[in-house]
Amino acid sequence: MPEIGSGVGLLDQQKERAIGEKVYREVYRQLPVTENPWMEDRLLSVFTHILSQTQLNQPVGLLLINDPQINAFAV
Repeated sequence: MPEIGSGVGLLDQQKERAIGEKVYREVYRQLPVTENPWMEDRLLSVFTHILSQTQLNQPVGLLLINDPQINAFAV
């Protein structure tokens, strides 16, 4: 089992980051992103706690999608 933040083993971290950035831009462009500072702050506090337990030393993007069918996903 790979460590969280160490990559999945199939891609190096640079390629993994490039894919994540591309997906982030496409999601932002194609899906109904909601601007909600209160919700973003609440979720970011949870993610900050989770990230403090990983080896990720890079920024993480967070988007809120206005769609009742989507639960959550990470790239």
